[in-house]
Amino acid sequence: MKTLEAIIHFFQKLSESAEQAVVPSGHNPKLKWLINDSRECSEKSVFVAQQGLHHHGLDFLTQVLESGCRVIISDRPVKMHEQALLDQILDNASPVQLIVIDNLNQILPKFCHWFYDFPTQKLKVIGITGTNGKTSTAFYCAQLLEAKGDKVAVIGTLGNGSIHQLKATQNTTPDIIRLTTLLAGFVEANYEWVVMEVSSHAIALGRITGFEFYTAAITQIGSDHLDFHQTQIDYEQTKLRLFTDYSAKHHVFNLSDKTVLKFVEDQNQSVFKKLRSEKILGYCLPDDCYTDNNCEKLLPDSISLLQAKAAEFYSDGLGFKLLNNESISPEHQKTECHYQSALLGRFNIENLMCAISVVNTCGVDLKTLQADVAKLSAVPGRMQIVHHHPTVIIDFAHTADALQNLLEAVKVHLNPEEQQHSLGLVFGCGGDRDRQKRPEMAKVAQEYADRIMVTSDNPRKESPQKIIDEILQGFSENTVVMVEADRMAAIEQMLAQAASEDLIVVAGKGHEDYQEIQGVKYPFSDHAVIEQYFERRQING
Repeated sequence: MKTLEAIIHFFQKLSESAEQAVVPSGHNPKLKWLINDSRECSEKSVFVAQQGLHHHGLDFLTQVLESGCRVIISDRPVKMHEQALLDQILDNASPVQLIVIDNLNQILPKFCHWFYDFPTQKLKVIGITGTNGKTSTAFYCAQLLEAKGDKVAVIGTLGNGSIHQLKATQNTTPDIIRLTTLLAGFVEANYEWVVMEVSSHAIALGRITGFEFYTAAITQIGSDHLDFHQTQIDYEQTKLRLFTDYSAKHHVFNLSDKTVLKFVEDQNQSVFKKLRSEKILGYCLPDDCYTDNNCEKLLPDSISLLQAKAAEFYSDGLGFKLLNNESISPEHQKTECHYQSALLGRFNIENLMCAISVVNTCGVDLKTLQADVAKLSAVPGRMQIVHHHPTVIIDFAHTADALQNLLEAVKVHLNPEEQQHSLGLVFGCGGDRDRQKRPEMAKVAQEYADRIMVTSDNPRKESPQKIIDEILQGFSENTVVMVEADRMAAIEQMLAQAASEDLIVVAGKGHEDYQEIQGVKYPFSDHAVIEQYFERRQING
């Protein structure tokens, strides 16, 4: 907890506008939480009021005061009607303290870390970035760390907290206030590790400013969020800032990704000396691996290499060999491990390689990880099988790269001797998001799927038909495409046409349990729709 007096002194050191703030005589409360949502305020909280996209925090001043909150930090002075609300609080035992900080946005990260006694120094925080694979890799890392008996929390798309009891979140990486508040809660709950997905928005908007990472890792870089970043180059450079702008004890790079490999080659030795990493691991995948001689020429001496080779795919899983160079072996010798997993898809080898590399930097031997990898469970909504005969898979893939990876992964598991078996795909695109990917996803669909159904995803405030029309522009004239804007009807229509040995992929929403239409989130689950369809069909014979 921090006292009001300590908070005022903190700001007075960093901002001239805080010099007028004084502690009322006999009133120096201890405060426990930083809050920027008026609905979550209490007597023990400090309310941080800033300008948002549509509203300022002070627009909700009435609700804040009604909660009992009496300490408010704002990036602007109050207006006349807001001052009138403050004047109504006449409780001398608990007066309202308003602290106005002109440069609050710049100071806020330092304040958050200080207020919570620097939680990233008390936790081992693993930061994972990348266009695709962040969620799966984080989920696998958490399971592998738990296998060695440690208490692990995750922060990401699926939610926050233990992977066994996640709490829903609005953003992949929350804002700096929510993020440091979460971490403080994890410290209080005696967590040892936090595996955090780091989005490009989080890096660009300063949500992880001041963070100290145990390990920073990157899965790969594709194309996404160009509505926010405007250019592909800006998007790529933002992702890579995790490795140039933030402190980490260890670093993990996917050298099968051309952008990441070029970054590693261009940086040469200088950046890695600057990073002062204890261990830098690069990993690469089957068919993308370099010979040992090439590795020695291309990579800085400080980077150790993990290579996946001899990938095998079965109807119920996959396997691969992992080779490591001598620098990361305890015996300083090259070793070979064989990994088996019940996960599906070639891209899961990439995710597994990243997770194995990360957990190896956390002190777990590669051979020890063999048994733990075999026990990993799939991420909800990520290449998740929800029905057999036909095999129906749901997945969160909602970019062209992710959809291509997904469909390539599915193709590998189809029996090549059964040519009549087909791959069906149901997908759409979200509204109020990057429009450039809509026709690109269509091109991927027509290349890999035998039967295609275009439908709605989360249209948000856009017209579902308009989104569908933009998707359809990406198909060639001779491509047969089914269209049904109603997502439930679209899924059921595809399932009704499927033969017993076909494989159906429903992409875009994965674990989500809602569909957002015109700003309203309606209950909707791809998983539930599929299950209920087959239950009805079984009852009806």
